[in-house]
Amino acid sequence: MRAEHETIIMVAERALPEQSHPASTLPRMNTDKSTDSHGEQRIEYILFDGTCALCHGVVTFVLKRDRGPQPFHFAPLQGEFVKKKLPEDVRSRLPDSVVVLDAQGRLRTESAAVIHILRHLGGFRSFVAGALWLVPRPLRDLGYRAVASVRKRIFGTKDDLCPIVPAKWRGRFEM
Repeated sequence: MRAEHETIIMVAERALPEQSHPASTLPRMNTDKSTDSHGEQRIEYILFDGTCALCHGVVTFVLKRDRGPQPFHFAPLQGEFVKKKLPEDVRSRLPDSVVVLDAQGRLRTESAAVIHILRHLGGFRSFVAGALWLVPRPLRDLGYRAVASVRKRIFGTKDDLCPIVPAKWRGRFEM
């Protein structure tokens, strides 16, 4: 294993034991656009299921509302960027919906990813994130997995579509 993948991290909260939440012990990832302690810009990524219409909706929702100084960048979980940045053993433990790769290289999954995104967007969404955080993580993740299990049946897929991204947002996508 390469040195950049040796650091063990904890995702979001420590509410679940490691074996019941496999993404909780994923190694810290190294991202080209993130920086170290030199104070430069640090990029956070939303990794999403490129075939899921609901996930595309989440990306669109975030793009329209993310006005902070360090906006999210995006990459499909099935894309080359993710294959290059995350080793296969890490990718195989990720859910196939929405994952956040934060500026410190931590992977946030399920409800922890949603809370992280909502906090980042600010405003009333930060209040919603705080309320969700008060719900025990096993219950939050159960709700997340329930929606994730039916999302393609309800919202459909985008297998044959390539999303058209306006020019002002193209620099925020990695494929």
